[in-house]
Amino acid sequence: MGFVSGPGAAGRRSGSAVLAGPGAVRGGGGLEQVVARARARASGRLAGLAAAWTGTALCGLLLAAWLGAGGAGWTAGSPGPLVLACAMGFVVAAAAWAWARLRRRWASERVVARVLDGAAGLSAGTTLGGLELARGAAPGTSAGLRDLALRSVGDRLSAAGPALSGAMDRRVRPHARRARIGL
Repeated sequence: MGFVSGPGAAGRRSGSAVLAGPGAVRGGGGLEQVVARARARASGRLAGLAAAWTGTALCGLLLAAWLGAGGAGWTAGSPGPLVLACAMGFVVAAAAWAWARLRRRWASERVVARVLDGAAGLSAGTTLGGLELARGAAPGTSAGLRDLALRSVGDRLSAAGPALSGAMDRRVRPHARRARIGL
């Protein structure tokens, strides 16, 4: 399994899929796809986290509405249902904002590359440097050395296997546990 040569192919391996299983790197699109899939997985985990916290908040609002209405329910002309609907809309909008913010902070390329470096036992910045190298090298850079560097990073990430996705999951797990307890 070698690297594909030609314009725009820097760092791409020929062969099978890139992220087969939880974290294995095996050809296909190389380093860029590994990071993209790790980011997508982290983003999905964060969406689940936001949904759990939203569900917890909505359950709390419904409980408060039930307690506020009492056994007889809401009286005609009461502003309670409108306030409740507005509060629920606010909770959903706040959850969407929080998910987008978390995604930018916890699933950014730099953060994911740093986590992958740690999971694979690479020096800090190795994965990010490989991504930058795969996207384009300076004129006069040796194609052979570039390919060797990318292959080296890819091989180290391949050796890490399942630890790659596990490292991202460990970051979200405590927050998700608290949200599930709240539900």
